[in-house]
Amino acid sequence: MKALVIILFLTSVCVFAERSVYGNENRFMFASPRSFALGEASNAISDEPIPANNPASVILSERTNFFLGYTSFYNNILWVGNTYATILIDSLNAASIFVGYLSIPDIDSVRAIIGTNPNDTLGYEISMVSSSELSVNFNFARKIINTPRINLSVGAALNMMRRRLINWTGYGIGADLGFLLTTDRGNHVGLQIDNITTHYTHWSPEYHENTLPQCFLSYGFSRDLNENLRMNLVYRSPDLFGNSGVAASTLGESNQFEDNIRSGSIFDNPQNIFTAAGYGAEFVIKQLVSLRVGLTDSHKLTFGGGVRLFERADIDFGYFYSSALDGTYSISFRFYL
Repeated sequence: MKALVIILFLTSVCVFAERSVYGNENRFMFASPRSFALGEASNAISDEPIPANNPASVILSERTNFFLGYTSFYNNILWVGNTYATILIDSLNAASIFVGYLSIPDIDSVRAIIGTNPNDTLGYEISMVSSSELSVNFNFARKIINTPRINLSVGAALNMMRRRLINWTGYGIGADLGFLLTTDRGNHVGLQIDNITTHYTHWSPEYHENTLPQCFLSYGFSRDLNENLRMNLVYRSPDLFGNSGVAASTLGESNQFEDNIRSGSIFDNPQNIFTAAGYGAEFVIKQLVSLRVGLTDSHKLTFGGGVRLFERADIDFGYFYSSALDGTYSISFRFYL
């Protein structure tokens, strides 16, 4: 419990800065194939300590494990590589470390105008530059109620980030808080507050940025249909605080970057609790093969699957559409000790 307090205390210093809804939005690009394939709605049942997940859900890990993942966007015009390690300290405590790297290479940049005399033909010298983001997250979760019928866990994550935008470099820090309630009947209810301290980013002595908190409610239901088939159903709400930066479309309408849907509170638009949510379903066959399908908050269909190898490793694949980017794929490998 002390670790949770320390993580929150280290990031609770109030710093005057520009308020933002986009400063930590890239965290959703560091997801795993399983999360993507389930419409980014795996929060309640996933034990993966990726930045967009509930910090308390890492306690669901049954074994210490290591992960490597890769996601390609627009035919490698930009890509994400990530890795994490989850360590089970004991039956009540778990910790993890996540490292992710987002790269946008080979951006055309006009560095100088060629030809300064009136009779010269003006032109441009074009050079290739790149942008990137490095994300490092530390996660700790603990069961505070542990009975045969019900379990309640609490978790916290410390997030650190370095973002390079060609000529600018920003350094950020923030914290997340999460709760997860599970029952012996297969119910999983999660509540997570991202950027609970605000995610502070320092760009220069003159400019700082605070990313506003976001709150998500998630529900998962797990049931063995027979001895060979297990079903997992998942739901993740939109941001309950209305501080999310990218707007999701309502049914029948195209995507739009405005402040009236995801970035609007569900108290102003109550239907968004269903129409701007993420949904997913997973079927596990003989604990060896997983088939997944999902619907994102922008109503894009996602799908994927996984294979368990020798009870020691998982290979997963996901194809998905995010709110702002075109369809792409993600692959990963996870090894269990």
